[in-house]
Amino acid sequence: MRSMMMLTAILLTLTAYSQKFLQIEKYGSPKTTKFYPGDDLVFQLGDDTWITRTILDVNADRGTILIEDVSSGVPMHLDVQEITNVKLGSKGKIWRIVGKTLMAGGANIAISSLFLARSNIIPPIKDYPQPYIYGAGNFLLGLGIDQLLGKPVYKMGRRYHLRVLDLTIY
Repeated sequence: MRSMMMLTAILLTLTAYSQKFLQIEKYGSPKTTKFYPGDDLVFQLGDDTWITRTILDVNADRGTILIEDVSSGVPMHLDVQEITNVKLGSKGKIWRIVGKTLMAGGANIAISSLFLARSNIIPPIKDYPQPYIYGAGNFLLGLGIDQLLGKPVYKMGRRYHLRVLDLTIY
């Protein structure tokens, strides 16, 4: 009994456990996507270009995340309400694999057909265009799949919103 009380007293005096993160929520859905300090975040501010930064810290009281400014190297606070779009790289992974495979296969067919036609194993392109058409079709199909289904973009506003949370256990 005494050892149990000592263990409880030691555990209560240790530093508090906390979990800070930025999460994307969809209205009406319990699913969330979380970004922890140390994760890379790809986002847009307004209609600017895509920005990739590492989350250094999360401040739930101010509703900001701490990121490193690339031009000066100094950490800066960014209000999450300024972020308009977030792009995820982990979702749609199977479609990215399929797209890259089709692109590589199409390029392989077209290039190998050029070498085979050059060495007179198959007729030249004007007499036998099917391998080139098939290779170009595979490449374009793979490029389309990779671009359209590869990385989902979440537009903040009516359906999605960002929330900064600090779950600290005292």
